[in-house]
Amino acid sequence: MGRVIRKAGVLGALMVAGLAAWTVPLAVQAQEKGGGDGAGAFLEDAAAACRHGDFSTFLFSFSADDVVQQRYSAAVISFASIDDRTPRPVRLERYLDLASFPLRPMDTQFYTRPSVDTMRGHFGTHKDLVPVDFTVDESVPSRRTVNWVWGRFVDTPEEDEGMGYAFEKISAGGTLIFRAKDGCWQLEGDIRH
Repeated sequence: MGRVIRKAGVLGALMVAGLAAWTVPLAVQAQEKGGGDGAGAFLEDAAAACRHGDFSTFLFSFSADDVVQQRYSAAVISFASIDDRTPRPVRLERYLDLASFPLRPMDTQFYTRPSVDTMRGHFGTHKDLVPVDFTVDESVPSRRTVNWVWGRFVDTPEEDEGMGYAFEKISAGGTLIFRAKDGCWQLEGDIRH
């Protein structure tokens, strides 16, 4: 039976169905080595994740690195923008020009790519980062579906238990479709809602 993994933007251990943990050890090690802004820093991690069937590390590597995105994407992507919600086949080169991948890891969380790029360009502060909440559906063995939404953290009353904030949705989000191919996964669809 497949499983659905829920992420609230935070990397590390997350209990799935009370039995298994969702971790990204290889990706965190690579980020500590100084990678994370593209240029192929995560190619090795993506390849290792493929060999081990570790989609969590693969997704981290894919999200962190433009070279990994190019390597592990289909030649034609089914893409639907927010403005035109009808999925259309788009050649990979055009897709990479049209859309910025909606997830980008930074430190221990996932944010929108534009907000991470602004932060890394020293034009913003941590307050400008827009977090991403997502789930990974693994119920079909040959496919991984990532359903994502952009949001913001809002303070919760002091009497609440937990981390002291809640996630508030600020976008309709979208769906990323990865299919099993050649012993790994390949992005085949990016549907924005």
